[in-house]
Order: sequence, then C-alpha cells, then structure tokens
Amino acid sequence: MRIGHGTFFGRGLRLTATYKPQDRQEEPQIVIGNGCNFGERNHITAFNRIVIGDNLLTGINVLITDNAHGTFNLSELDSPPIKRKLFTKGEVAIGDNVWIGSNSCIMPGVTIGRGAIIGANAVVTKDVPPYALAAGNPARVIKIIE
Repeated sequence: MRIGHGTFFGRGLRLTATYKPQDRQEEPQIVIGNGCNFGERNHITAFNRIVIGDNLLTGINVLITDNAHGTFNLSELDSPPIKRKLFTKGEVAIGDNVWIGSNSCIMPGVTIGRGAIIGANAVVTKDVPPYALAAGNPARVIKIIE
C-alpha cells in the first residue's frame, strides 16, 4: 500500500489488501494519491490493484473493489460465498480530481477518468470518461462537461 501526502480517511474506513496465494500469485496493490479525502465508512478492498489519483473526494459509505467472492457458475453458487475463491475482473483506476457521491460502488475492472463526478448511490460497472457526470444503477454517463 502507498498513501500520498495530505490524504484523510474518515471514521470507520476499511482498507484491505487480500493475498491468497491459492487464488492468485501476485500480491495486491493499493496506491492512493495526494490530498484525497475519504468520507466515513468507506471500504477499499484490493485483490488485484487499485490506483487512485490525487484529490479524490468521496461521500460516506463508498465501496471501491477490484474483486468478488467467486464467479457466476452453478458449482460455485452451491458453496458458501465466504468459502469461494476470490475473483478479479481487473484493476480499478480512478483519475485526479474525481468526486464520488455517498453510497456509491466502484466495481472491478473500472476506470474513472480525471475530473469525473459519480452521483450518489451509483453502481459503476463500466468505464467513465474524463469530465463526465455518471449516475444510476448501473451507472451511465449523463453528461460530458466541456
């Protein structure tokens, strides 16, 4: 883990990097830039890699994850979720000066571009371009700010 200068974490933040050599050989990475401000009860969890640029602002109850408990196949669904192998669709990358609203989820394999705004309660499952406003479940781009 690497955390930049002047970054603030609100109360109840959970920051986890899970390494299970039986599931994945590479060690997880979390890289957080300078001047970020995370609201209360955020959860950042890496099994692969999460990179967050400078000056991120989040509301409360934000989830940023690059992993899930298993895949969607029938044999795994018949076992308890906690016992399934962790699975990653790829790293999460969040650019500089991004604002993520309260209760949002940033899901595996997503890139959020510089200056983007993610509306409250959004579930981001696809990339968001720079300077875009995205909202909804699943999140979609509402507007590109020019």
